[in-house]
Amino acid sequence: MQDNGFLTNVLPTELGQLTGLLDLVVWGNAFSGSIPAEYENLVNLENLICFLNLFSGPLPEYLGGFPNLGYIDFDDNDLTGPLPPSLFDAPALVELLLARNALTGPIPVTATSLPMISAIDMGGNALTGAIPDTISALQTLIVLDLSENDLIGDLTSALGDMPNLQFLYLSSNSFFNAIPSELGQMESLVQLLLDFNIFSGAIPATLGELAALESLSLRGNGFLSTLPTELAQIPNLIELDIAEAFITGTFPTEYTSFPSLQLMSLETNLLTGPYPSTDGLGNVALIVLDLSDNNLVGALPLSIANSINLGMFRCDTLRCFFVPRQLAQHSLSVESHKHATRSPYLRIDRYALAEWK
Repeated sequence: MQDNGFLTNVLPTELGQLTGLLDLVVWGNAFSGSIPAEYENLVNLENLICFLNLFSGPLPEYLGGFPNLGYIDFDDNDLTGPLPPSLFDAPALVELLLARNALTGPIPVTATSLPMISAIDMGGNALTGAIPDTISALQTLIVLDLSENDLIGDLTSALGDMPNLQFLYLSSNSFFNAIPSELGQMESLVQLLLDFNIFSGAIPATLGELAALESLSLRGNGFLSTLPTELAQIPNLIELDIAEAFITGTFPTEYTSFPSLQLMSLETNLLTGPYPSTDGLGNVALIVLDLSDNNLVGALPLSIANSINLGMFRCDTLRCFFVPRQLAQHSLSVESHKHATRSPYLRIDRYALAEWK
C-alpha cells in the first residue's frame, strides 16, 4: 500500500472492527475511494483527520451519530455530493474542515445543533443556495469560511447575531443586493472578506462599529455608492481593500486618520475630486497606498512623505499637478517620466505632470 513514501490504495474495511479506536489519522497520503461503510462501528472516534488524500464519494451519514467526534478534517480531497444533514447534529464537533473538495448542494437548514463548534471551513467547493438564517444558532462559532463556492442570494442578516464570530470569509460567491447592516453587530469580528460577489447599494455605515476589525475586503463588487466615512472609526483596521467596486464620490477626508492602517487599496473605482490635503494621509504605519485608475486630480499632499514605511504608492492614471520632492526619501521609482528617482514602487506614470518641486 506504499508508493514513493505515501500510503496508497483504499482504506481497509477491517479497521471498522476496532470499535475502541479514538483517532484515525491518515493525512498526507494517496488514499482513494470512499469512506468504508464498515466504519459506522467506530462510535468512540474522537478525531478523523484525512486531509490531503484522494478520497471520493459522499461524506457518510453515520458521522453525525458519533457522540465524541470532535474533529473532522477532509480538506483537499475529491469528496462529492451534498452535505449530510446529520453531520450538523454531532454533539461534540469542534472543527469541521471540508475545504477544496467538490461538495454540492445547499447548506442544511438544520445546521443548528453543534453546541461546541468553533470552526467550519467549506471553502473551495460547489455549494449552492443561500446561507440559512439558522446559522445564527451556532453561537460558539469563531471561523466560518464559505469562500469560492456557488452560493447565491441575499446575505442573511442572521450573521449579525453571532457575537463570537471572528473570521468570516465569503469571497468569490454570488451574493447580491445590499450588505446587511446587521453585520455591524459582530463585535468580535477580526476579518471580514466579502470580495468578488455582486453586492450593490451603500456600504453599511454600521461596519464602522466593528472595533475589533483588522481586515476588510469588499473588492470586486458593484456598489455604485460613496465610501462611508464611518469606516475611519475602526481603531485597529490594518487592511482596507475596496478596489474594483464602482465606488463614486470624493476621497473622504476622514480616510486620512486611520491610526493603524497599513494597506489602503481603492484602485479602479470612480472617485473624483482632489486628493485630501490634511496631514493625516502621512500615516506612519502605511505600507501600501493604491489610488490608481480613478479620476482624482490635483496635487499630492506633502504629508504623504511622512509615511516612512511606505513601500508602494500607485496613482498611475491620475492627473497629478504637483508631486512633493520629499517623496524621494522613500526611494520611490517614477515610471515613464524623465524625473526618475529612487525607490520600490511609486508609480505615477501616464498622467499630466505639471511640476516637480
